Amino acid sequence: MLILASGSPRRKELLKTIYDKEFKIIPADIDEHAVKSDSVLTLAENISNAKAAAVSKLYPKDFVLAADTVVIYKEEVFGKPANVEEARKMLKALNEREHKVITGYHFYKNGVDLLSNSVSTTLVLHDLTDENITKYILTGSPFDKAGGYGVQDAEIKYTIKSGPYDNVMGFPTEIIKSNLKQLGI
Repeated sequence: MLILASGSPRRKELLKTIYDKEFKIIPADIDEHAVKSDSVLTLAENISNAKAAAVSKLYPKDFVLAADTVVIYKEEVFGKPANVEEARKMLKALNEREHKVITGYHFYKNGVDLLSNSVSTTLVLHDLTDENITKYILTGSPFDKAGGYGVQDAEIKYTIKSGPYDNVMGFPTEIIKSNLKQLGI
């Protein structure tokens, strides 16, 4: 059985598009803020490693897939905004500026790290005026997304410079599909 160690509804839906077997959803109970990293570029992979390891410890006979996504601008990590002011600050900072979205993921079984990877997408958000930001914040959408935005949201205009679109949503599906096949899951 495959376990997706994530509470993200987007990851669940994306996994369903590439994996037609039954899988379980068991979010990892870890403190993501306690996870350390030598670089902002490896933070998502380190957090996903901690998630996968924690769930694999509880379900050693199952395959565990965990992922984490971070937004990086000027070496600063933009996580999920805690409040309206933080969401506004993030969206203003990212407007018309190139930034990276990095998703790190790990596959575990029997407490063993079988495969890991980080995938990067570079993009630019557009037309985030003060009025548009206020309207977007009122939807409530920014608060469960790294960087305070979801590219799938109709209010968000963007240009992808490089990397996969679905990676920005939290899951590089074609790469993970290939990994599932490679691992025989």
